[in-house]
Amino acid sequence: MTAAPPFDFFYDAGSCSLAVRIVLEELELPYEAHRVTARDATDKASQPLWRARNPKGGVPALAPVAGRVHSAL
Repeated sequence: MTAAPPFDFFYDAGSCSLAVRIVLEELELPYEAHRVTARDATDKASQPLWRARNPKGGVPALAPVAGRVHSAL
């Protein structure tokens, strides 16, 4: 069984998240990407994990798996 990556990376299309992803890749930091729909508050598919960890809903957001969210906003 593989351990979970140390970071959850939340992004949305058009949210200026490419720079964050480039840094994660260049530093070879393992992460799990989660696409969310930041503009649609009714999007139930992306709500539970994202909103539980990031109540303001800003993207891009980077969260340590067991920690708080760091948002670019």
